Amino acid sequence: MFLANFLLPPHIQVPPPSLSADLATCINKAEHSDITFIVQGKPIHAHKVVMCARSEYFRGMFAHGMKEAHASEIIIPDTRYETFLALVEFLYTDKDEVDRKYIMSDSDDCGRWILMVH
Repeated sequence: MFLANFLLPPHIQVPPPSLSADLATCINKAEHSDITFIVQGKPIHAHKVVMCARSEYFRGMFAHGMKEAHASEIIIPDTRYETFLALVEFLYTDKDEVDRKYIMSDSDDCGRWILMVH
């Protein structure tokens, strides 16, 4: 039972947490996004606040003084679209449900990004 349920009258029920599921609905959606990563010529829409909150690498990238801080598009070279999208999904949801077969065929690419976000 949630703490709020102890503090509220019994007839008011607080719904269960849904932050991860709610954030998942924002993955790669242009609406309300403030940064677009261009990966293999295709856009991946994201939100700087989420990327910065979840990753020291992106926090540094979007810091004042860096050219990316004012950019609305950033080209991500030498990375597969699927790899970067999986990274964004992980940052938004904490879920790493990536096809293991894909990771094995692209381990250098995945490994580089995993090191950058941890």
